[in-house]
Amino acid sequence: MNFILFYLFLFLPIYNSFFLQNLKNSKFFYHKHILQIKNKNNNKNNKNNNNNKINNKNNNKNNKNNKINNNNNNNKINYIVNHNKYNIRLEYNNITDYYYDNKFIKDKNIINIFPAGLKGFYEMGISVYIKEKYNMNNYIFSGASAGAWNSLLLAYKGNISDFKNFILDFDFHNLHSVYQLQINLKNKILLNFSDNDFDFSRMFIGVTVLEKMRLKNYIYTDFDSLEDALNCIVASSNIPFFTGKIIYKYRNKISFDGGFSRDPYIHNPNTQLIIHSNLFTDFTPFNQDINCIDEWINIINDDVFDIHFDLLIKLFEKGYYDASHNVKYIEKFILHL
Repeated sequence: MNFILFYLFLFLPIYNSFFLQNLKNSKFFYHKHILQIKNKNNNKNNKNNNNNKINNKNNNKNNKNNKINNNNNNNKINYIVNHNKYNIRLEYNNITDYYYDNKFIKDKNIINIFPAGLKGFYEMGISVYIKEKYNMNNYIFSGASAGAWNSLLLAYKGNISDFKNFILDFDFHNLHSVYQLQINLKNKILLNFSDNDFDFSRMFIGVTVLEKMRLKNYIYTDFDSLEDALNCIVASSNIPFFTGKIIYKYRNKISFDGGFSRDPYIHNPNTQLIIHSNLFTDFTPFNQDINCIDEWINIINDDVFDIHFDLLIKLFEKGYYDASHNVKYIEKFILHL
């Protein structure tokens, strides 16, 4: 009998055998099989639960990190506004908050004056025309680099013809660097003007500052004096080797051109008023308008150490001329009239 059973197990297809099928259908096998399945499922569920716990833990950790990152982003300081006269330092993530915090500028238009290199004299021509023809009492001037110089001009409280004549009479000969040009301008302005000639509360100058081994976006206002304002302007125009010293310190901080910062300006969130060097002229040899001067093209294209400083006055005249022939644009996009 045992031999016959052995024979059947050896040669018959065991899985489909009548014997095994009956065994599988037996109460004993069923309970045992169900118990195995339950144990297997329980182990699987436990494993899934553990995975879910791990996933939930990771999700909570990610959510926590996201909250921290969001808080860090919200708390990140992108702008530092320094009121020199009152020794007040204000830090902002969004410069629009400063607009609402400062009641003095809240109801005023803000003109941003962009960096322009030596083409800042073209911007100066535009600025003189605007100052000459319009009442600028309700405007704030926020500039960087060449735009900083023009912010000073627009904040002048006297007759703008005085400043215009000052530029026209300036000796541009025998200059050997842009830094020398700036220092000569600074010294002559100090000789011809006083602190009371300018409204420093309407000037905001962007400077890129090296602080704790990082570049910070500083915006200075409310200057102590005309000299303080001019020192800030020189700092805002400092590109090492090109327009300034390798190290230039303003208020004991290593300072660089304001144009190195992404947004060195304050803003009115409701309007965007801008003066830049390509408003009406693209400064290329292909530009042949009625007042095109071939010589000033060389100012842009020549080597930075071989500049025709005596031709800068023509850039100034060109800016003034272009402004006088684009009055509608100026009134709409610069003055918001």
